[in-house]
Parts: sequence; C-alpha cells; structure tokens
Amino acid sequence: MSTELLIEILKIIGYVLLGGLSLYLKTKETLKEKAAGAIAEAETEYKDVTNAGGAKFECAVEKLYALVPAAFKPVITRAIIGNIIQSVFDSVEAYAKTQLNKIAEKITAGNGEQGE
Repeated sequence: MSTELLIEILKIIGYVLLGGLSLYLKTKETLKEKAAGAIAEAETEYKDVTNAGGAKFECAVEKLYALVPAAFKPVITRAIIGNIIQSVFDSVEAYAKTQLNKIAEKITAGNGEQGE
C-alpha cells in the first residue's frame, strides 16, 4: 500500500468522523432546544394527575428520545435524555424563582412606600 493511498484513506476516515461528530453535536443541541417543549407537553398531559412527577419526567424523556435519529440511539441514551430534561427543568425552575423574587421585591417595595 502506497503512502499516498494511506493518506487518502486516513483523510476519508477523518472526514467521516468529523461529519459524525458534527451530526451528533447538532442532534444534541436540537434535543436541548426541544426539551422545554417536551416538558410542557408532559405537564399538559398530566395536569389533572396528582403526584405525577416521575410519570411526567418519563413522558418528557420518551417524547424527546423519539426525536433521536436511530443511528444515534446507541450513543444518545435515555439516561442522557433524562439528564437533558433535568437540566432544562432546573434552568426553567431557577428562572421562575428569580422572576418571583423580583415581583415579591416590587410588591414589598411598593407596600413600604404606601405605609409612609
């Protein structure tokens, strides 16, 4: 096997690996973007059910896992999807708490001015 042929084969392998990595990263980013929608859908489906936290979580995981291309299912597992869902949920929850704190501060500040 000549050196030139070996270099060409290595280039092709490199291109395939880079292309696969690119598709993987794009898929993972798309999943992160769609996670909030999956959480919202699960919340809607289980809005009348009490103590359905685990069921809502699993529902959101299933909805998001269904979006994973078959070629990536061995790499992007349900556990990874669960981590994405939990991360997005934690971010949304932190944002909601921040907004509630801002509203509470405005109300508290407004009550202080009226009492003077």
